[in-house]
Amino acid sequence: MLSGLIPAESNLPSIRVFNISVNSFNGTHPILAGSSSLSVYDVSSNSFSGPVDTGICNSSDSIQVLRFSANMFFGDFLAGFGNCSSLSELSLDANGLPGTLPDDLFTLSSLTKLNLQGNSLSGIVSTNIRNLSNLVHIDISSNNFSGVIPNVFDSLNKLEFFSASSNELTGGLPPCLSNCSRLATISLRNNSLTGTIDLNFAALPMLNSLRIASNFFSGCIPADLPKCTQMTTLSLSRNNLVSEIPSSFKNFTSLYYLSLTGNNFSNLFLALQILQNLPNLRNLILSTNFHGGESMPEGIKGFANTQVFVIANCALTGSIPPWLANLTKLKVLDISWNHLTGMIPLWLGNLDNLFYLDISSNMLTGEIPTSLTLIKSLANSNLSQENVASQYYPFVILTNSTGRSQEYKLYSNFLSSIILSNNKLVGSILPGFNGLVNLHVLDLNFNDISGTIYTRLVGHVKLRELGFIAQLSHRVAYNNLSGKIPTEGQFNTLNDLSIYIGNYYLCGPPTKNNCSDEEPNPYPKRDDNNESSHETIWLYLGMGSGFAIGFWCVYAVLLFRRSGLPCFCSVLLLLRFAPLSCSQSQQSCDSSDLNALRGVVEGLQSSDLGWSFNGSSSSSDCCTWVGISCDLGSALVKRVIGLDLSNKSLKGSVSSSLGDLDQLKQLNLSNNSLNGSVPVELFHLPHLELLDLSMNMLSGLIPAESNLPSIRLFNISANSFRGTHPIFAGSSNLSVYDVSSNSFSGPVDTGICNSSDSIQVLRFSANMLSGEFPVGFGNCSSLSELSLDANGLTGTLPDDLFTLSSLTKLNLQGNSLSGTVSNKIRNLSNLVRIDTSSNNFSGVIPNVFDSLHKLEFFDASSNELTGGLPPSLSNCSTLITIRLNNNSLTGNIDLNFTALPRLKHLSLGMNFFSGRIPYDLPNCLRMQSLNLGGNNLVGEIPSSFRNFTSLAMLGLYVNNFSNLFSALQILQNLPNLTYVLLDENFRDGELMPSEGIQGFANTEFLSISDCSLSGSIPPWLANLTKLKSLDISSNCLSRRIPSWLGNLDSLFYLDFSSNLLTGEIPTSLTRMRSLMYGNSSQDIVLMFERNSSGKFLQYSSLRPSIILSNNKLVGSILPGFNTLVNLHVLDLSFNDISGTIPDLSGMSNLESLDLSHNHLTGAIPPSLSRLHFLSNFSVAYNNLSGQIPTGGQFDTLNDPSIYMDNYYLCGPPTVNNCSKEEPNPYTDGEGNNETKTTWSYFGTGLGFAIGFWSVCVWLLGHHGILTSGCFAIEREALLTFKAGIIDTGNRLSSWAGQDCCSWQGVVCDSNTSHVVKLNLQNKYSSDYSLRGEINPSLLVLTHLSRLDLSGNDFGGISIPKFIGSLKSLMHLDLSSSNFSGEMPVQLGNLSNLRYLDLSYSYFICIIPSQFSNLSRLHTLRLEYPFAFSGTCVDNLSWLPHLFFMRVLHLDGVDLSNTTDWLEIVNTLHFLTELALPGCHLTNIPTSLSYLNFTSLKFLDISDNGPFNTTLPTWLWNLTKLSYLNLGNSGFHGKIPHSLGNLISLNTLYLESNNFEGKIPTSIQNLCNLVSIDLSSVGIGGDIAELVGPSHCPWKNVETLMLGNNRLHGSLFG
Repeated sequence: MLSGLIPAESNLPSIRVFNISVNSFNGTHPILAGSSSLSVYDVSSNSFSGPVDTGICNSSDSIQVLRFSANMFFGDFLAGFGNCSSLSELSLDANGLPGTLPDDLFTLSSLTKLNLQGNSLSGIVSTNIRNLSNLVHIDISSNNFSGVIPNVFDSLNKLEFFSASSNELTGGLPPCLSNCSRLATISLRNNSLTGTIDLNFAALPMLNSLRIASNFFSGCIPADLPKCTQMTTLSLSRNNLVSEIPSSFKNFTSLYYLSLTGNNFSNLFLALQILQNLPNLRNLILSTNFHGGESMPEGIKGFANTQVFVIANCALTGSIPPWLANLTKLKVLDISWNHLTGMIPLWLGNLDNLFYLDISSNMLTGEIPTSLTLIKSLANSNLSQENVASQYYPFVILTNSTGRSQEYKLYSNFLSSIILSNNKLVGSILPGFNGLVNLHVLDLNFNDISGTIYTRLVGHVKLRELGFIAQLSHRVAYNNLSGKIPTEGQFNTLNDLSIYIGNYYLCGPPTKNNCSDEEPNPYPKRDDNNESSHETIWLYLGMGSGFAIGFWCVYAVLLFRRSGLPCFCSVLLLLRFAPLSCSQSQQSCDSSDLNALRGVVEGLQSSDLGWSFNGSSSSSDCCTWVGISCDLGSALVKRVIGLDLSNKSLKGSVSSSLGDLDQLKQLNLSNNSLNGSVPVELFHLPHLELLDLSMNMLSGLIPAESNLPSIRLFNISANSFRGTHPIFAGSSNLSVYDVSSNSFSGPVDTGICNSSDSIQVLRFSANMLSGEFPVGFGNCSSLSELSLDANGLTGTLPDDLFTLSSLTKLNLQGNSLSGTVSNKIRNLSNLVRIDTSSNNFSGVIPNVFDSLHKLEFFDASSNELTGGLPPSLSNCSTLITIRLNNNSLTGNIDLNFTALPRLKHLSLGMNFFSGRIPYDLPNCLRMQSLNLGGNNLVGEIPSSFRNFTSLAMLGLYVNNFSNLFSALQILQNLPNLTYVLLDENFRDGELMPSEGIQGFANTEFLSISDCSLSGSIPPWLANLTKLKSLDISSNCLSRRIPSWLGNLDSLFYLDFSSNLLTGEIPTSLTRMRSLMYGNSSQDIVLMFERNSSGKFLQYSSLRPSIILSNNKLVGSILPGFNTLVNLHVLDLSFNDISGTIPDLSGMSNLESLDLSHNHLTGAIPPSLSRLHFLSNFSVAYNNLSGQIPTGGQFDTLNDPSIYMDNYYLCGPPTVNNCSKEEPNPYTDGEGNNETKTTWSYFGTGLGFAIGFWSVCVWLLGHHGILTSGCFAIEREALLTFKAGIIDTGNRLSSWAGQDCCSWQGVVCDSNTSHVVKLNLQNKYSSDYSLRGEINPSLLVLTHLSRLDLSGNDFGGISIPKFIGSLKSLMHLDLSSSNFSGEMPVQLGNLSNLRYLDLSYSYFICIIPSQFSNLSRLHTLRLEYPFAFSGTCVDNLSWLPHLFFMRVLHLDGVDLSNTTDWLEIVNTLHFLTELALPGCHLTNIPTSLSYLNFTSLKFLDISDNGPFNTTLPTWLWNLTKLSYLNLGNSGFHGKIPHSLGNLISLNTLYLESNNFEGKIPTSIQNLCNLVSIDLSSVGIGGDIAELVGPSHCPWKNVETLMLGNNRLHGSLFG
């Protein structure tokens, strides 16, 4: 583990072998000049960097071996190795070398081994390679070589190993490869090779490995390929090969691994017959072939040694073939995604070595055989975990998102599994599974399994995935389970009633069913003991009846001796067995039911139910069919009482013939893809108790005349039903009513509570219900759950709601409810959960929680609540969750936390709490997440926080805490602490603690940004080995970035931006494992982002990022970044980085690359066009030259601001013509030493002057200069600014004297006397406009937060770029001031900006993408900002980054190319004003899957289109709208009744559209209207109906425009 530098003065004149490999030496590699005897030189596997120095070849003419592998060398592949004339091995693999191979490399006639793999080499493979006639081994894989492989291998007659995989090679295989008779390995996979596989394989007798997968080869497999009799590995997968497997494959006697997946082969039977006798074949992968309707073959006898057998996704029919039973060494069997039918054979359990079985996504039927519970490799506890439970095998089988495409990756572990999902299996879950101690995955999803769930399965110690348990809420609901719900263990947390819904005969909490008086279950569990008991009873009964018949027959013969009596006996016997005979020969299913079931099937587009009608109803036994239950009925005829077709992938419509099943009690069609309306007949079934149509695509209206007198459970959730929700008058047994997640509109009808006094559950969630919260729920006296969340309800909560003494769950979140929270909530004494979040409730939280002694969950976040925390919250000892974030609560956090022992989640962020953190808070020993961020808390972190042993997430951001060192010392030993957010605290000049911190062993997310900390990056961070995200940005940290950062293997998000870091970027950052290997999308449970105010953290995904912007870094961009294939964001902007841009095309997932504001030279590498995900790119403000690349992503990167201030760049989108390009004086970093020296002296002098006068000013400022009320330096800056202004109206005449704080338009801070506002807007005529220039002296005003120059006339000058350096600016208004040119990209640096107005200007037609950096912006006005009308904005991709945008005005901006404008705007949750009039919008979606900007109050999209569509349905959910302008936009159709939902409207403009019919009478509900324009909209009807009687006459209307319509009648009666 040696490290450091090798001395430059090394003197080893006699050295022959020099080997320092596998250490950590850095710097430049040694040359050993004068070592004339040097023969072997090995510096591989170190950290040497810089270019490779070929001068070593001048030291000795005896050098035979040069090994530079696995270092960090960069720079072009240099000439000079040709001087090593005796060289036999050259290894430069695993570095960052770009460029092409120099010609002198091909003069090394003694070279036998050339390793160049894993670099960024490019260009074509030179034909001069023929000169290396002694080559035995050449590896150029994993580079960027292109073009064809040269046909020169006839000269390389000693070649044994050739690998050129993972390049960009094209063309065909070079024929002369066949002349390399010694070749043992050919690897050309992952290129773009084409043509047929056309080599003379008979001439390659030693070939043992051929890998040419992932190309575009076509044609057939060559018949002579098996003449390579030593072949062990053959991979031809993922090509376009066709036809059959050649019979000559029988000669592959040495073949070990064969992969032919992903081609178009046919005749599986022939293939298996040929391959079955290969004696050494271990791995056979044939997936994704044989798609011509083939069957799974029978009659196969071989594969005696095969361990891995995969024939997935081949659409094979037939059954699981019995010959697989002979594969006794089989470890992996995958025949998933076929069309296999029949039962799972018993013999599978006899395959003792089998540990991975996947037969999912077939059509298998029957029960799971018990033999699967006896598989030895899964059941034998004596077998080690290493050998069985996580088998180490040559590949892992991965299923892609469609579930169909298998991918095989080398050298990966995969879990022992039994996967039987997506079939038609019946029967029960075998208790014997409990004995499979080595099983990790058991998947039985999507089948027809019934019976009981064996309880001990839940405790299976090694089971990692179990579909029906891991998602219990989706996998136990809607079965036919019965009995008591368990109460111990995990079931203590599974107390949501929805988990068990659709299981009517389950009893016990959380259901209301009492187990003591439970009704009998028509679906009793299957019990072998019960069945045996029944069989015994029938045996005794049969024996008794038989004895009686026999006795009387013999007695009658003896008594009467008549010949007819034997016949009489026969008749008696026939009568005895008549029921058995009839049950076997006659129907057991009513004919009318049978016809109805036939109608069900006819209504489906496709059905795999397996129901067989056999052409006539007389021979069908429907009671045995899948999903059907019959009653006990008579001996001859049974009636259908249950139909459960849930989760059967059904498509089509619901048949009206279901209405003919007049005895039906339970109908479950949930979780399918049924569409269309539901027939009215379905709602007239007199015996129906359970109706479940949830999770389909059904639509239309529910019939008003519904009559379901026996209904108990009614669930139509997750569909698209509309109209008013059904009531079911007379349904006195109704218990569960769920219409959630539909499109029902209008008011909520509480009349449903008059239908039944048994209602326990009412769910109206996620509809479009509107109007005030109704009175009437008090009549549902047994109600335990009421869910009305995610609607548009308004008004206050009625008093009768608080009479529901049985209520346990109340969900009202996501409405527009208002008023105070009533203290009558104390009456709901059984409440367990209440959620009133995201409403408009105001006032104080009532102090009544001492009555809610069962409360576990309380969420009132995102309201307008005031006052303090109610002390009685401390009396709810059962509380687990308290969420009150995002309100206006004040006072101290004053609760008795000792009395809350179960509290796990406390969120009080985004309020106005003050004081200190209570010392007893850590007495909540179960606390897992604590969010106190965004308040006014002070003091230090209490030492009692050491007791938070369960705490995982801690958010203390944006307060006024002090003593970071103490905080870290306290928190460091919390064993479960995973997320730590301390941003925007500790601002009293504290240091980043550099020592004394040793803990945080399990911390994954650490954020201490924006704390003004000084010091350096602390070394104790190196011990946080589990760290995934580190953000210490926006501090004052200095010195270098430490190299140990690259050793944090899990780190994928690194933000050091906006500090004072110096030095070069350490090369270790290019070796961060999480960014080099593994999954490119990191899996973090939750992620936090600061909002626009920096005071709120939202949950989102976090892209893998390295952000080093806005520091003082020097050096070059590391070529090693090219290996970070999983990196999404690389930001090096605003530094002093120089040199050229290296090839970064290997960063295949890169989305954002910002290299702007540096000193880069040279050209933009054309290879960057291969970064297919690159969407944010900037190289502005550098010294780049040459032509801007074209093609690939550069066709979309056509914003000129991307390339601005690189004078010598040419080609589109710049105006520079490449043919006339001037020479670039910055072509490289050399030759400018004189200039650098000059600027160095100049900088020294300038720095001295600034430092000298700064001290003087400071001294003066502290000796009375503030006695005048103004800082002298700021006064002088303002006077300098005034000198550049032409003030014809004398508006600045007061700018005289010593006290600048008294000048007109100047506002100073009352405490510090710094100038903080400059209000120079022109409120008068143009005669009073300020003109002239804006002087950079304003930069002295470092505390300036507001700059308003609006309404002036600056004569068409550009906005000065220096304004982007006024980092304290929060308000910038430059509107209507005659600015032109470009909007400065530097405005994107104003990270504190809240308000920006650039309206009514004459800018060039570009909105800088850097506006996405204005993350705190809440108001953006760009009204008519451009000098000409035309398409200016191609996308709004920058807009979603402004998450807390509230006011957005883009009036007159041409958005005709921005077709996704609505989807983007919909990401702005807090938006209240949206103005897009005259924006040339061409489309408007009429529906949105989820409406996010529900706070909108002002919407103007007039003068667009014409849209030529009906009014969007999402409009009617914007219940807070007060201003709506849709005029002149080409809408048509009828104005819907839902217009009446917008009860807050005071302005409604719909003029100049093409509507039809009448204005809906619901407009009379809009009581607040002041201005109405309905002119030229095409409406007709009697005008009296429009403004006739209503509950709120339009007494406030000031403007009413109805001209140019078809109205008639009298307006005034």
